[in-house]
Amino acid sequence: MKSAVPRAFVVLLVLIMSACAQQKIKRKVAVTQAAIPTETINIDYRETLAKTFFNQQDFYAALTQWKILRTINPNNTEYANRISVLNVLMTRRVELYLRQSKVDLRNGNLKKAENKLLKLLAIDPNNPVALKMMRRIESDNVQAIQIAKTNKLLSKQHKKYAVKQDKDTPIAPQIPVEPALNNVSVTLEEQTQESIYLAAGKEFYHKADWGGAIREINKYLSSNDSTPDIEKILKKSHIEMSRKFEVRGHWDPAIQHLDDALVNAKDGQDTAELKQKRMALAAKAAENYYIEGVKVYRDDVERAILFWQQALNHNPRHLNAKNRLKKAEVIQQNLEAIRHDPADS
Repeated sequence: MKSAVPRAFVVLLVLIMSACAQQKIKRKVAVTQAAIPTETINIDYRETLAKTFFNQQDFYAALTQWKILRTINPNNTEYANRISVLNVLMTRRVELYLRQSKVDLRNGNLKKAENKLLKLLAIDPNNPVALKMMRRIESDNVQAIQIAKTNKLLSKQHKKYAVKQDKDTPIAPQIPVEPALNNVSVTLEEQTQESIYLAAGKEFYHKADWGGAIREINKYLSSNDSTPDIEKILKKSHIEMSRKFEVRGHWDPAIQHLDDALVNAKDGQDTAELKQKRMALAAKAAENYYIEGVKVYRDDVERAILFWQQALNHNPRHLNAKNRLKKAEVIQQNLEAIRHDPADS
């Protein structure tokens, strides 16, 4: 009995001490967590992210993070200095890539020019000059492919129209042609060339090359009247081109091709169906632009505004885009006011 009492006492003492130790640990954890506010963690994370982007030469992404940080803490001079330095770096880099790409274009190096412009757009995604040059390069590439196809088809058509001279037939003596008859041969040559455009357009159409069919038939129509058959070919080709662009998410050209299809739709039922299709496509485009704006809103207010403006261009009744755009424009005005505040300079 004497040894049982001290043993129970020791067990009790150990339990009390362990409970006290656990309470101290919990208090320490609570104090440590309370000492690091969520805002500080968010700021530290964004600072690290901005520096990482800068080291990776992703200046646009770095600038976005520093702008967000300056909005959170407008009085921080380091953020203002970082933004100023990045603006200067980006401007110089953009000017350099722009000059180099123009030289490459003049020399006919489309691939080099395209690579320079892609680097430029990584810094300044909304640069209008670079976007215009990229569209030109894309158009030139497509045109070069189509010209090669057209030349191949035209050579086949010329062979069909060429007069085969029989080797056994004696060559007739040359007879002077009256000056008044010179225009007749020119007219016949022009008609032959126009017929070749039409024939090439139809051949492209039967091969499901809708862009080639549209291009060649439009050449024919530049000096000839349309016919129901031609209108049918153009309507079908524009509808198919619209589908291609829709699948890729290129909404503006998809809608433009539907508009062109409507021009060639003479039947009332076809017109009504195409109008309904156009309305549905415009609504789909608006919704996609709205979603894209929502995705980039937290990191890039300016891009979000552009997306929501596009959404409203396609569907002015899109209420979500309208409401989001109003809020974003207010935030943009506040950012501009901070940016041009003399006290921060």
